[in-house]
Amino acid sequence: MFYSESVIEDATFRFGEFILSDSLTLAGKTSSAGGKARAVEDRELCVRTICVRSLPGRERFKKFNHLCEAILIAFFFLAIFEMPAFAKDENSTVAKVSPQQTSQLIQQLDAAKKADWDAALDPTVSTVRQETFLNQMNKADRASKELSHGFAVPQSEISDALWAPPKHITPEERAKLIQELKQARQEDDHNEQKMLNDLAWSRSAAPANTEQFDERKEQIDSVVKDLEIGTPVHWSVIKQALVVPTSPY
Repeated sequence: MFYSESVIEDATFRFGEFILSDSLTLAGKTSSAGGKARAVEDRELCVRTICVRSLPGRERFKKFNHLCEAILIAFFFLAIFEMPAFAKDENSTVAKVSPQQTSQLIQQLDAAKKADWDAALDPTVSTVRQETFLNQMNKADRASKELSHGFAVPQSEISDALWAPPKHITPEERAKLIQELKQARQEDDHNEQKMLNDLAWSRSAAPANTEQFDERKEQIDSVVKDLEIGTPVHWSVIKQALVVPTSPY
């Protein structure tokens, strides 16, 4: 069993006090000065004996502390060197993709770019839809060039570039989009109400910041209105309105 250095020193001190008290008591019972001197010498001898016997345990404790420090330092440097690699794996989506898979992605992006260009030239699509297709074409072109030059492209950007917007929205699709937008607005209202309830029960005197929720309501209401009256809406605006921000509460 090993004891810490503070425990050993405390035990040594207390035992020394005990020996000193006992020695002085014994010296008080003896009328001669020699008896008192011998009692003090006996106390000092006992204290030195305890300190000497505790040295091996104290040395082992110090060695153990040095070992713990070395282990902590090793883990610290290991974490420093490994963290950039972890961050790279998390942010990069094509780091583990083979050259053949990268080539296939480039071909898919090039095909999507051509399809977007052809759709933009279709005279039956509205001006808003033409802008949407041209925007998608530019996304596919950018992602294809980055992959061709060996750059990592996030999977979200690749999926967005490969997405093919419909040329026209059928009445059924329009009604479905409106329902989804209203559901997103309800989720925003729920998150806002939860934030207000949490602030009401907290001791914070800071005012509630509802600016984000207000902007979301205006955006969704505007998109729903355009869809209901048949006004063309950019697909990027519709997709953005459908994404409900994660609530921090």
